[in-house]
Amino acid sequence: MAYVVAQSPRSQLASLFMKKRDRSQAPPPPPTDTTNPPFSLLGVRLSYFSAFIKQHGGAKAFAGLTTKDVSTRFVKPFTEAAQMSLCDTLLSSKKPSDRRYVATATWFISHAWKFVFLDVVSALNDFFAKESGDHDPVVWFDLFSNSQHGVVDRPFEWWTGTFMNAVENIGNVVMLLMPWDDPIPLRRAWCVFELFACAKTSSRFEVALSRSEAKRFAETFKTNYRSFRDLLGVLRSEESEASVATDRNKIHQAIRDSIGFPEMDRMMLAVFEQWMVDALKKQIDAALDIESMMSWSSAAGKLFIEEGKPQQALEVLEAALARNSPKNKLSGSMLAVLHDLARAYEFTGRLREAEPIYLQLLEFEREIFGVNHPSALTTAHNLAGLYVKQERYQEAETLRVDIVKRSQSATGDDAHALVFKRGLAILYMKQGRFREAEPLMQDSLDKCRTLFGERHPDTTDSLYHLALIQLSLGNIAKSKETLTESYELLSRRHGKHHAQTITACNNLGILHIQLGYYAKAKEYCEEYLAINLAIFGPSNRDTLLGQANVGVVNYLLGHYEEADIHLTASVSNYAKFYGLDQPANIVTLINLGILRKLQKRMDEAEYTFDQALLFCERRGFNESHETHLRATEAKGSNYILQQKYTEAEILLSNCIRLRKAKSAGISFEILRCQRFLAEALYHLDRFDEAEELIVSCCDQIHNNYNVNHPVKLQMKFILAGVREKQGRRADSLELYQSSVAGLATVLGDAHPEVLEFRLQLAEKLQ
Repeated sequence: MAYVVAQSPRSQLASLFMKKRDRSQAPPPPPTDTTNPPFSLLGVRLSYFSAFIKQHGGAKAFAGLTTKDVSTRFVKPFTEAAQMSLCDTLLSSKKPSDRRYVATATWFISHAWKFVFLDVVSALNDFFAKESGDHDPVVWFDLFSNSQHGVVDRPFEWWTGTFMNAVENIGNVVMLLMPWDDPIPLRRAWCVFELFACAKTSSRFEVALSRSEAKRFAETFKTNYRSFRDLLGVLRSEESEASVATDRNKIHQAIRDSIGFPEMDRMMLAVFEQWMVDALKKQIDAALDIESMMSWSSAAGKLFIEEGKPQQALEVLEAALARNSPKNKLSGSMLAVLHDLARAYEFTGRLREAEPIYLQLLEFEREIFGVNHPSALTTAHNLAGLYVKQERYQEAETLRVDIVKRSQSATGDDAHALVFKRGLAILYMKQGRFREAEPLMQDSLDKCRTLFGERHPDTTDSLYHLALIQLSLGNIAKSKETLTESYELLSRRHGKHHAQTITACNNLGILHIQLGYYAKAKEYCEEYLAINLAIFGPSNRDTLLGQANVGVVNYLLGHYEEADIHLTASVSNYAKFYGLDQPANIVTLINLGILRKLQKRMDEAEYTFDQALLFCERRGFNESHETHLRATEAKGSNYILQQKYTEAEILLSNCIRLRKAKSAGISFEILRCQRFLAEALYHLDRFDEAEELIVSCCDQIHNNYNVNHPVKLQMKFILAGVREKQGRRADSLELYQSSVAGLATVLGDAHPEVLEFRLQLAEKLQ
């Protein structure tokens, strides 16, 4: 029986390029430009493959030969006299029986010359046996359609024009994949370009497997759905090769000058994701018994969850349970479906429905398999993840610490153990225990790189979380490098609309805020907001977070009216849909208060900060919780504008003490707080303390963040005031002038703070 897998709708791929051409029009004639080698649209009927094999000694003569071998042993000698392609040779034959095999191709065959020729023929026969319509189609197969005599040096325009037009005129492409889990075509530049041309011209795309590969795919994936993730981890179009170096260079140039390699990789991944989805659905529908149907449904559910599509997982899993009879015993495949169902409930926010399933499964698995069995450990790990979502951190930690110990002693650092270790590190991150999280995540990353490679999803996941830990610990240089690498890998792996990529984009925005690159930060923050708004709508939590961050970066850039619109809308929508005391909204309230402070509306700012602190108490956030500290710091900075310098010094000093107690280094939050403390000390006439603090902070910012960071320049302005009070007028004027000039350069002449500082400087110069 043929095994054929349809690919994603061409509209999904074509949206990357251009509008679909009206195929009802007659195709234009082949190009005739003599400076641009033409592309023959002639192909052979599928039946010719069998005739060709028979003519040259039968299947025994072709046993084990690759397509390249067949070219050398049979096609070249057969066409030697004419020095033409096999299609042209047949067409010029005096025998009608030869000529009838040749016509204009309606299918383009994408394959690798390393494939065994008989496997190629078998896969094509299987494919077209399932294809409706003409069962003896005319296929463009390079071995037959291209001349095998001499190499043509094709100009760049041939690739972007002639070849594209030919693929569009043919209209259908089928790619052969052998082996399915390490597809040779996607390592060959020609095949990559054929896929590119197919998408760009809106051509139909299909995938065909040989019978042996179809069987191996089924056997492998049914028991190890991660094999598909392993496949996705190795795709990289930029590394594709060709036997002719000039072909490779020109193919790469065409891709680079159009969509680029990252988008090309994402397009290939989309093809394979859809291929896998369609293949699994076929297996579920074709299952002959309940056990097999459950196994395939579980595999599909896992795949959907891993790819961030839990709603689709729910549909498959609930359908499987609906087909099952209550009389059936609880089998291994049934357990798998229930486990995946709990995860799908969890990832769609139905936490109360997920918990009892996890608890029942855990009790059953521990009793039947034992507490150290991988299934029991995995269920416990996922139950702990549910507790994390419910902020039941102590229960989650008890489970995850025990899981890591048991898995290490039972199996060492295998794939499951690394997942458990990463889960414990993420739990510590949720609790702000970054120093405990960092070595666990670094160890997970190192071992994932060794076991799976750089682009494996488990590696990119570890890399992403390590970047967040480094950012929280104030390791800015490391964090920027790690987070940028993670964002690029996630974009290549998942595309920009995947949950992790979106989050990485947001965190890059936050990182650039900390680095003082506000304009670049705004680009990331606005991209994050636009994607969430388009996918989830205006009331989604992530959309509201994006709206708040766009507000923050706008007030940093001095765009107070725009900031007010975003922050006010975010707070209002949080109150409407989720409640004002949600953790993310408390942070947004604090930022709204900071905006009010910058607008010199200090009383409103103080009320907002007090409201945020009240919500912190309601949520159980103690004074060491970062949200509580942020509100306290903001209130202290507002006291400075209200000329309550002693109160400000008390609040800010306490914030710094508490942050240092839980930080492995001097974080940006500490430096920002010290900036305000230095200003309070200046107003309290404690000039030596203020100077020492400012110099230390400026050195830290200079070395770890950005030599022209706005916070550093603000502190230089305060230091100028200190030097002025110390009677060092020359030093003071130089600092005033350099700090104002620096701020004007990085923030713009129209920034309110620049205007205010210039006014003060003008007064000093009088």
